[in-house]
Amino acid sequence: MNIIIQKNLSEKNRVTKNIQNITELQGTLRNETDIINPVIQFQGDVTQVINANYLTIVEFGREYFITDIKSVNAQLYEISAHCDVLASFRSEILANSGIIKKNETLYNTYINDGFYTVEQGMQTFIKPFSGALDDDNFILVVAGDT
Repeated sequence: MNIIIQKNLSEKNRVTKNIQNITELQGTLRNETDIINPVIQFQGDVTQVINANYLTIVEFGREYFITDIKSVNAQLYEISAHCDVLASFRSEILANSGIIKKNETLYNTYINDGFYTVEQGMQTFIKPFSGALDDDNFILVVAGDT
């Protein structure tokens, strides 16, 4: 197995993350493991992984948050991880399209969901038209603010 030990510099809920590679570990599966919450044992120096908070297991095709690093004995360490679903399935997520119903900073007033109160109704303003008009009639309709 090829395990890339990394440092995630982005927020956990970001789909595309800023990742720095620290080191790579090579190994073989000796025991059964969980693909969602793998536990990996490695022999070596703990300074290789002490600053890591992220890893990629190439054979699983997934990226993981490191949840714990334990010392089993003087040279054996155990890394517990949890699957980062957003990064692992980034291409599938970014390939989707949809209609956004809610937005954190800007509300769509065209969608009436009862959460945001909008005033519906017609507002009419009549303003005299300066300038001479012949026998023709003109209608000017403007939608929007003021």
